[in-house]
Amino acid sequence: MLFANRMLSRYYAVMRISFLEFTAYRADILFEFLTSPIIFIGYYFFFHAVSQHNIVKLGYSFQEIITYYALGWLLRMVLNQGIDSEISNSVITGKIAIELLRPIDYHYMMFYKSVGKGLARIIFYCIPGIAVLGVLVQNLNFALTNNIIFLLFFLIAFYIYYEIQFFIGCLSFYITVNVQITWMVEMLLRLMSGLVVPLNLFPPAVFAWLGYLPFQFIYFLPLKFFIQPPDLAMGLRYFFIGVIWMILLNLLNKWLFSRSVAKLTINGG
Repeated sequence: MLFANRMLSRYYAVMRISFLEFTAYRADILFEFLTSPIIFIGYYFFFHAVSQHNIVKLGYSFQEIITYYALGWLLRMVLNQGIDSEISNSVITGKIAIELLRPIDYHYMMFYKSVGKGLARIIFYCIPGIAVLGVLVQNLNFALTNNIIFLLFFLIAFYIYYEIQFFIGCLSFYITVNVQITWMVEMLLRLMSGLVVPLNLFPPAVFAWLGYLPFQFIYFLPLKFFIQPPDLAMGLRYFFIGVIWMILLNLLNKWLFSRSVAKLTINGG
């Protein structure tokens, strides 16, 4: 019990430091919060034209699709922690050697750093953003059921996104994970997870193929289930599938990281 309490206190300290580091740069917080809606404005006018002229049947009302993209970009601000770049920089600079000497599991240390930064982003980005969205979008449904479903799938999305970024970071033990690779992966994740286009608007064959991958749990399912809540059976089915993906990605990264560290060589002095 004493050992468990010590480990929890260490993880809490990591999370707290990450939170404080993020909030130290207040000008960056304000700038990012003010510039992010610029992307959303393009979506707003595009789907407004689509809904007005009935160009294509979306399967969503104009209010629902705007809510989807608004919440989606708020969610992106929380999920995208840049863990892959941080691990890559640690490997390139040799800082990883010092971090591995700490009496704490590196995999979970990085996770709790993500949690700390994620909490800061929720407070400074999501809460004000949702308040603004509630004013702009009339009759936005914040029913208790919707909120619970969204929260559960948000937690799954957060962990799956973290594990994917950790996996990309582990590749830096074998290749140079530079800015170009990071952006390529980020763009592919946005596309295959439903942030750019809701996945059910893809051709049926592509939509079915993406359904076998974990990416739909990052944006598409949390957002779709918020605006169009599923029945209990469907919700539980996708929830347990999401948990299985969390476990599989966790095991994959533990295996990959242990092999990567075993072949790590640090030069210099």
